[in-house]
Amino acid sequence: DGSAFFGAQSWSFLIQAVSPLIVFYRFHSSVCLAEIWKHCYTFKESHGGGHGSSQVNGHGGLSRSASVRTMVN
Repeated sequence: DGSAFFGAQSWSFLIQAVSPLIVFYRFHSSVCLAEIWKHCYTFKESHGGGHGSSQVNGHGGLSRSASVRTMVN
């Protein structure tokens, strides 16, 4: 407990001032993680044309080279 070090009134003010920042940080980091997850696992059509030209491996997921190209683009 920090109240012994800072004092009860200072500790209470510090907790009330920092708590909204902690909530914002956690929300913001979870939204960023969701955006990264969504970006990494979206299928992107190649510009080569043809039927079904998305780069999918035999297991139903993106191939490694396709996922790297998706991240770079």
